Amino acid sequence: MTARHFDDTPLHRLLGIRADQRGDGFVQYRVVPAPGSAAGADGLLRAAAGDQGVSTFAITTAVDIAVVDAVGTVIDRRAVTMNGTAELNLTYVDAPRGEATVRATVLHCGERVAAVEARVTDARGVTIAFGRGTYSLRPGGEPA
Repeated sequence: MTARHFDDTPLHRLLGIRADQRGDGFVQYRVVPAPGSAAGADGLLRAAAGDQGVSTFAITTAVDIAVVDAVGTVIDRRAVTMNGTAELNLTYVDAPRGEATVRATVLHCGERVAAVEARVTDARGVTIAFGRGTYSLRPGGEPA
């Protein structure tokens, strides 16, 4: 998927999730304040307080998408089928200020599972969340 196509996806546009970098074993997204990024209770509370930062709902969604996308950079789709997120955890250690950067890096990719590390920083460069995800893989490729 091209960055432009990614950015134009309705969910990504609504939440302010933008493609930033994509390479072998990692992806990086930016989460920017957008009209729909106030979705969820934290966004409504922050909007009422005048905070222009992005919501943790948008960030958490971006992390989930990034985990999947990062795994997609290291598998051979002719030999392996992506099967779904097996587990995802994310620990917030600070409130986001301004836009956020989400980076997902594949730590291990086996025959049936991939492990991915996620780190989120805000506009100040401060780590606001970190976590990991595991993604299920199935031997056997997708039809050509």
